[in-house]
Amino acid sequence: MTLTEQELGEVVDDLRTDFPGMDREALDKSVHKAASRAPHDTANQIEQAVRMRLHLRHQGDH
Repeated sequence: MTLTEQELGEVVDDLRTDFPGMDREALDKSVHKAASRAPHDTANQIEQAVRMRLHLRHQGDH
């Protein structure tokens, strides 16, 4: 099952709540990349994967 653009957009919106300083376009790219790597994942699984990647990247900045 491949997620629709609307579902991916909802994931981006959810992530923007937790990462308000991030550019929407950058989040959109991250979400689409994660979805293309795991086409059978649910929206929740995609969100968790991107969230984990962003947290790890943020920790590396400090």
